Amino acid sequence: MTMRPELRDLVTSSPQWDAVHWWRLEARAFRDHPDVQLALGRLAPPAAWRDLLPNRPAFVQPLLAIAQIASIVLPAVAAFVSVRAVVIEGEQLDLALVGAAMGVAALIAVSGILSQRRRPESVHPRTARLLGVIHLVSAPAVLVMAGMAFADDRVSGVWGVVGVLADLAIGVFFVVRYRRVPEDENRDNVERAARGLKRRIDGLSPGDAAAVLVEIGAAVDTLAERGLIDAATAARAQRAPLGFLAMTMTQPGQ
Repeated sequence: MTMRPELRDLVTSSPQWDAVHWWRLEARAFRDHPDVQLALGRLAPPAAWRDLLPNRPAFVQPLLAIAQIASIVLPAVAAFVSVRAVVIEGEQLDLALVGAAMGVAALIAVSGILSQRRRPESVHPRTARLLGVIHLVSAPAVLVMAGMAFADDRVSGVWGVVGVLADLAIGVFFVVRYRRVPEDENRDNVERAARGLKRRIDGLSPGDAAAVLVEIGAAVDTLAERGLIDAATAARAQRAPLGFLAMTMTQPGQ
């Protein structure tokens, strides 16, 4: 089988072969399967990440990061604005604006929840619980300020309370869902990532799985022919489970 150009270039032009190269080899072999690449990226060292970036527009990843940050920042800002308007400045509270901000944060969080159902291995329990605490503290603070402003007839856009209640519900969900944090978080992260990778591999069609195995086999043969790996290493690489080549070849004692 003819290897894809990027994989052939890796195994024919590398002057030496080390642990990171195994990750790069596997990443390039799964170039047509971005879900598998993302799962590999949660296990791979940073030096291999450049080969594990999915083929997506360059602006997508920054937008996702901004959305995640907004889900954390918006509730806290909304709470601060409410406290400042009602307690510090004694001004009217625009609950519509505050509620809209918290509603957006809730929508982003809901989107994350739906995404987590497809990629549960991407969830870090401690981070998720912290996110829940932020929502759970901010929303009641806004509700208290809204109640005080309402009592003094200093509130507008009362419908904004819907967004606040939605954000409160999100906070309760995250705190309850992730109330337990693993004792060994690093080990838990690796185990979750490995389970996620196995799910992606199991989801490949038999034809796709066979094609990747054949291509990896050809790459390993080329490395052995070039003398970059010995016969025993080549044999071990050929026996590695699909999707776990790099882990098999780089784990101590393997």
